[in-house]
Amino acid sequence: GEVVQTGALVTVLKEGDRIVGGGGSPPAGAAVRHAQSDRYSARTVGLETTMAGGFVEYVAIDEWRPLRIPNGVSDELAVLAEPASIAVHAVRTSKFKIGDLAVVMGAGPIGLLVPGKLLRLGSGSFGHGVRKLKKRLEHKVNLLWPG
Repeated sequence: GEVVQTGALVTVLKEGDRIVGGGGSPPAGAAVRHAQSDRYSARTVGLETTMAGGFVEYVAIDEWRPLRIPNGVSDELAVLAEPASIAVHAVRTSKFKIGDLAVVMGAGPIGLLVPGKLLRLGSGSFGHGVRKLKKRLEHKVNLLWPG
């Protein structure tokens, strides 16, 4: 996104800065604020349980929350920051070990980024791995339900 307005106490960001949301860490003792107006809330599109989200025209956030997009990084690449961070987190919190077979379900942005991270960590070929897994599953099914 782009910073379109700042409050009087904002010192790091300025209008026109390109940012991605949700990457910053709160300073010690910072109070976490929530949307005070429906103009800044996903509730305006029917999402009842969301405090703020990507389905609104504007989002009011604390200065520490967004990360500035570096010069030279395109908007098309910058939008992958959030799904890429989820993909990396998913792999880091999994029990994946080098050489393990991994099957990723889903072909959305995160489902397409997870295999890249797994391959970087030493997973084998996914196409080959899926065939091997299919054979192993068929074998187990035949053992349980012969005929």
